[in-house]
Amino acid sequence: MRSTKKWLILAPHLKYPTVNGADIVIDGFCRELCHHIAEIHLITEDTYFVFKDGVEVVKQTFSNISKGKYAASFFSVLKSTSYQVEKFITASYRNFATAITRSNSFDVVFYSLISTGTLLNDLHLNKGVFNLIYTQNNDFKLNDDTFLSSNNFLKKQIAIASNKWTRKFLEKQRSNIVLVNITKEDDDGYKKEIRDINSLVLPAGVDINNSRIGSLARSTSTTLSFLGSLSAQMNIDAVQNFSSKFWPTLKNQINGEIIIQIIGSNPSVSIQSLCNEHGWHLHQNVSDSMLEQLIQASTFTIMPFEYSNGSKLKLLKSLSLGVPVLSTVCSAYISLPKYCLTSDNPEEWAQHINSCKEDATKESAREIIANFAKHFSWKSVIANFRKDYPKFF
Repeated sequence: MRSTKKWLILAPHLKYPTVNGADIVIDGFCRELCHHIAEIHLITEDTYFVFKDGVEVVKQTFSNISKGKYAASFFSVLKSTSYQVEKFITASYRNFATAITRSNSFDVVFYSLISTGTLLNDLHLNKGVFNLIYTQNNDFKLNDDTFLSSNNFLKKQIAIASNKWTRKFLEKQRSNIVLVNITKEDDDGYKKEIRDINSLVLPAGVDINNSRIGSLARSTSTTLSFLGSLSAQMNIDAVQNFSSKFWPTLKNQINGEIIIQIIGSNPSVSIQSLCNEHGWHLHQNVSDSMLEQLIQASTFTIMPFEYSNGSKLKLLKSLSLGVPVLSTVCSAYISLPKYCLTSDNPEEWAQHINSCKEDATKESAREIIANFAKHFSWKSVIANFRKDYPKFF
């Protein structure tokens, strides 16, 4: 049935070309959703789009620049607000979004990140509009993990301030909003923190590679690849965890040569130092096509996170390309297919690599993994969303 709904999607963090996970996931969501909704208005960091029946009919830029991380950090602590509010919700963005709601009537407003929900009281919305907040992560847990894992005093204060703001905002607005969470674990986490919060689970999706999935050439070497934004703290922590916890065991117990690839944008000084120290291959700021080539040339991709958050899209991307994943327990938010491993034990990683490396590189194995990922294609995710929640469509 053809949709008659009109959506406003607010994503002040979204920049093109997309690099970080938050941008990639909301971009994928929007690209598929616009084929299911009669009219979508999308406001990114500095561009206003309108899509009608999946066709872009308006593209208008406006003047807006997000705050730098140091300014956002300072004001987060000073004003006891969320870091993301201070970074992304500028006066110019607020004014532009408000103006759009003055001249349009919407059925659904979709806020990417909880911080964007702070615009709710400024917008001119009709009674009965659905306010959906796409959390992307459990912010309470993310801030708690940041507080516990960081030795930086300012980062600890930002985590405290962000959690206080998030709790206050959700408690105040819980009767006016619906949280849209990517995992059941995130959903349960919010329900534990905020009594009677309305919520639903909408999994992250992935773009499916329709090209043929082939086998790797026979080799005695093992290539392990980590991918992600290499300036993001959660990814830096994961690489450091791999260096200290997993690498000493793997380099001694894996049969044959081991090649480690660290792939991502804007590597921090600490990432560069680790790669130099261990002789790992650093691939920085590569194109999307090169990224896929590097992943497909891997024996396994690795998700060595000590705390959850940061692994969702990386995991789906690897699986969609037919490449098995080695994951810590907290990183595997779904049950992984054959040839993958979920374990916090470095010796189990080594045993798994030695025992199934040859089979995991065969075309038949990679097809099994890629077919599993099709359940998480954006096309499937949005189709199921429409079936389960027709009132939004």
